Amino acid sequence: GGIGGAQLSWLGEQLEAASKSGERAIIFCHLCCLPDACAPEALLFNYEEVAAALEAHPGVVACWISGADAAGSYARDSHGVHHINPPAAVHCEVNEDAFGMLQGFDGRLKLQM
Repeated sequence: GGIGGAQLSWLGEQLEAASKSGERAIIFCHLCCLPDACAPEALLFNYEEVAAALEAHPGVVACWISGADAAGSYARDSHGVHHINPPAAVHCEVNEDAFGMLQGFDGRLKLQM
């Protein structure tokens, strides 16, 4: 799958508004936006277009969280965006808890899994 034109335009508008107001953004998407952060089948087919939208607003996106790569993965891109793909609960043992918590603070994020 990919992000359609209307969605991509909306994303650009939201990132522009965040940039103008000095805010940061966390993006949640089922598929990943960085080849180094997931298996090929978990990558947006138009990830280059989407990445260009993020790059057009430097310093705005703090983190991209996806969930299509059940094994879980992490990478940081050249612009400092954290690409997190938490492991799926399907990989837990019977009766093992599956949860995480992402906390946002001034200037940092804290992920506990």
